[in-house]
Amino acid sequence: MMKAKLETEVSKYMSYVLRHAPDAARMFSEGHSFFVSDNGVWLAESVPVQYLSRNAGTP
Repeated sequence: MMKAKLETEVSKYMSYVLRHAPDAARMFSEGHSFFVSDNGVWLAESVPVQYLSRNAGTP
């Protein structure tokens, strides 16, 4: 039962993240660090909510 609840919470979180776009330029200009993974993807340790904006065209 605990696994199903965790999977539901992760699913809700990922749904939220995928509907929002981070303002990486603003994050960088305000001192946040980014790094490149081994497969070439740019990452940040975290993205504070104030840097997220709703993607156009998503429900």
